[in-house]
Amino acid sequence: MPQYRNVILTIVPGNIIQEPAEGLMTLINSSGLWLGGVDGAIQSVAGNQFHQQAAQQITQSTQIHQGMVIFADGTHIHHNGAFRHASLLSTISSFL
Repeated sequence: MPQYRNVILTIVPGNIIQEPAEGLMTLINSSGLWLGGVDGAIQSVAGNQFHQQAAQQITQSTQIHQGMVIFADGTHIHHNGAFRHASLLSTISSFL
């Protein structure tokens, strides 16, 4: 299995919104637009809450630069792939 520092990366074919997971990491561009592909699938289940959190962070920092991380909390999403704040934050911290 591919590993980077303390993070093991697993590629699983299938539907991301049906995959049990502790966290999801996805790309966002400097304009805060992330509506297609994986992000569109996440939004179809979670609604607009992640976009709202990202927009608030972009407004506070005015720009997103390479290497920056926006953490959007998904602790209250109750679906098969719901993830927990602490696990995701720990993973992001150890990855960086």
